[in-house]
Amino acid sequence: MKVDKELAHLMRRISEGERIEDPWSAIHATNIFTDDFYNRMLHHLPDKDDYEQCVDFCYQRYRLPIGRDYEKYDIVWKELTEILTSPKLTHFLMSQFKIPRELLEQSVTVYPMLVKDVAGYKIYPHPDSTEKILSFCIYMPRDKSHPEIGTWINEWGKKVNPLNRDMYKLEHYPKVRQIPYHPNSCLIFPITKYSFHSVDSCDMGDYQRNSIHNMYFFDEWVKDGWTA
Repeated sequence: MKVDKELAHLMRRISEGERIEDPWSAIHATNIFTDDFYNRMLHHLPDKDDYEQCVDFCYQRYRLPIGRDYEKYDIVWKELTEILTSPKLTHFLMSQFKIPRELLEQSVTVYPMLVKDVAGYKIYPHPDSTEKILSFCIYMPRDKSHPEIGTWINEWGKKVNPLNRDMYKLEHYPKVRQIPYHPNSCLIFPITKYSFHSVDSCDMGDYQRNSIHNMYFFDEWVKDGWTA
């Protein structure tokens, strides 16, 4: 079955990916889908008008919950949803990190979302919401022409209270390394109060920064089965 083979390929590439431990745990993997599957997704990316503009933190971000709405689009998105919401993948990813047992014992909902960032998008250092246990970001460019808009891994400022959002400024969370925005690659990490990351201002004209965010929400934060 194509989905099973694609899932096996994804898990193998993640297991072979780069392990990052400093300043916090993450995995950077490349060529995570087969060329055929990746190119099908690129070919069938929905139009920007199908996305919803983000209003909670950045107006230059647009989101489409493809895991909920895949039936409106090409079958490749149904196949992707089956892969990304697979319990086998969830268990595999959780096993890759030292996640506290009390968190692993909580049930989660996997929430795949297409994301499109346009010119002007920028996000300051932040650790991600504690409503999630894991973040899995998949880059979706057609080529390697814009590596500079990849996600930065930031160091936690030792004298800064990570729970104080007023301190979420670059000077408090120095850049450590950037994960280049390259095709068919990903960054995966467990959410902690120290997992700060950021994206520089995307001054890129008409270019669109496409990605897939596969998020693992604790069930208590999920409403109507999908909307967190």
